[in-house]
Amino acid sequence: MASSILCALGGFRRVTSRSDLLSIRRATAPSDFGREEARFIERLIRPRGRKSGQRHKGVNSIPTVISKSRKFSPPNSLNLDNLIPISCISKYHEPRNIQFSIWNARSLCNKVSSVCAMILDESRDIFVVSESWLTEVNQKCITSEIRSSLGGYNFFSCPRTGQKGSGVAAFALGALDVNMIVTKPYKSLEGLDLTVKTGSIVLRLVVMYRPPKLCTVSVFFEEFSELLETLIPAEGRLFICGDMNFHVDDVENRDAQRLLDLIHSMGLVQYMQVATHQKGHTLDLIITLSGQGTIQENM
Repeated sequence: MASSILCALGGFRRVTSRSDLLSIRRATAPSDFGREEARFIERLIRPRGRKSGQRHKGVNSIPTVISKSRKFSPPNSLNLDNLIPISCISKYHEPRNIQFSIWNARSLCNKVSSVCAMILDESRDIFVVSESWLTEVNQKCITSEIRSSLGGYNFFSCPRTGQKGSGVAAFALGALDVNMIVTKPYKSLEGLDLTVKTGSIVLRLVVMYRPPKLCTVSVFFEEFSELLETLIPAEGRLFICGDMNFHVDDVENRDAQRLLDLIHSMGLVQYMQVATHQKGHTLDLIITLSGQGTIQENM
């Protein structure tokens, strides 16, 4: 193709470089060339493109800006409109009312199925038992039976050592954070000391039973006063319950009135005002600190 074009120019000329082609172009008028020959010369004298797709740079390349300066400067003050409030306490940990029951069982050993059914039917969070009659011998077997019948609850027990009868226990819903506190033994009473946490509320639950013939009344008042002096300044809302074996409804019973005077002098309140015994007396008590909360009774 190149030789024929050069022949059309009226002679042969050896072309060895791009400059030779340019000189031919300048020396020849445009009319001397055909359209095809002119396009061919233009392609020959056009500078060669680069490799690696440089020809399509404007279509496929990604613009990049390189600079040492920060494009976006932080604001001088906070924009609180961009913040979304998030609750840090889930509903699981929010404080709630605790459904509570106390029952003088007079032996839990032959009433496990009845007690478990009662707890489930009434949806109790905490179920307290006085006179459980559990001992160190039979407690393991009874506890195993309770756990198989009442899933989702924890069982705490303080059995009577050395003798039959008495003893206290408590069933607590597994969703509650409950821990048992080991206290020193007393001669005149039996007790189960628990801490119950629901949300930010801490409840100090003390379950008590006073065997009527275990010790003298004077020893009980001495030990009970000592126990109250320990519990009142402790952390949590105090909640004492149990069978004291005093007829507090009898205004002529000196020991019962002495107990009520002691409770009042310590800044405590006794809530139970109805009969808890089959003979019409009030033996089971609920005691709390004055003004620390509301208790709704449902007998």
